[in-house]
Amino acid sequence: MVYSPADEAVVDCFPIEDGHAQERSALDAVLETVRERQLWVADRNFCTNKFLAGLAAAGAAFVIRQHGQLHGQPQGQPRRVGATASGEVFEQPFHIPLDDGRVLKLRRVVVRLHQPTRDGDRELLLLTNLPEDVADAVAVAEQYRLRWRIETVLQRLTEVLRCEIKPLCYPKAALFGFALAVVSYNVLVTTRAALASGLGEEVGGVEALSSYHMATQVAAVDEGLSIAVPQSAWARFVAMTAAEFAGWLDGVARAIDWRPYRKQPRGPKKPVAVKRTRRGAHRSTARELSKSQGSAP
Repeated sequence: MVYSPADEAVVDCFPIEDGHAQERSALDAVLETVRERQLWVADRNFCTNKFLAGLAAAGAAFVIRQHGQLHGQPQGQPRRVGATASGEVFEQPFHIPLDDGRVLKLRRVVVRLHQPTRDGDRELLLLTNLPEDVADAVAVAEQYRLRWRIETVLQRLTEVLRCEIKPLCYPKAALFGFALAVVSYNVLVTTRAALASGLGEEVGGVEALSSYHMATQVAAVDEGLSIAVPQSAWARFVAMTAAEFAGWLDGVARAIDWRPYRKQPRGPKKPVAVKRTRRGAHRSTARELSKSQGSAP
C-alpha cells in the first residue's frame, strides 16, 4: 500500500492473494508506477538492490532503511553531523554494485538511538540518493521518522473500517473487501478535510476530528439512508466536476455540528508486549486452495 502524506490518502495498492508471500514479490509492479521527482520512504523490507536501482533509474528519490542482506559497501567512517530527538546522526558514502557493472552511489545516514526499538535495534541505517543540498542527514532522519503515519492508516483500516473480515476465507474476496476499506478511508479523509476547511479554526484542524466517530455514524445511518433517499437523488453527484463537488462539500461542512465527531482525550498508552507467532502456526489460504484445486480430478 502506498500512502501520500501530502494528500493524507492511500494513492495505490498492490494486492497479493498469498497472505504468506513476501511483499517484495510486488516490487516490480510498484516500480512501474514510479515517477520522476517523487520521494519514496519505506522500511527495510523494501530495501533490495533492484528496487533501489529502479527508483534511481526512474528519476525518483528515496529514504529507505537498510536491510541486513543488502549487497553494498560503506565508504569510510561515519562522521557526526547533528542530532534529532531520537538520537545522534552520522553520515557516510555508501556504494551498491549493480548487475551491469555500474555502482549506485548513495548516502548512508546512521541514527544512534537514545532508546532501542522494540526489536532491540540501537541504530537505524538509512539509505538515500537525495543530494545533500536538498536534504541534509538530519532532515533525512526526520523524514524517515515520519514513516509511522502509514502505520496509523493501517490501524484505522483495521479497527475503524474493519478491512480484515475474519470469516472471509476466499483470497479474492478478502482483497476486494480490503480495497473497499481503502476507498472508504479516502472518502473519510476527504470528509474530515472538508469539515476542517469549512469550519476553520473552530474545529482545530483535521487531527481534532475522530475517524472512529465519523465511521460509526455512517455505519449506523447507511441502511436507513438507502431506503429513505431514492437512487435518482444521487445522480447529480455523478455529473459534478471535482471543483463543483469540493464547493458542495464546503457548503455542507459549514452547516454541520462537528462536535459529535471530535476526538476524546486519552491517557498515555501502556507499553504492549509483542508476541511472536511460532513458525508454522498459520497457513496461507491461497496456497491451500491452490493445492486443493491442483489435486482435484
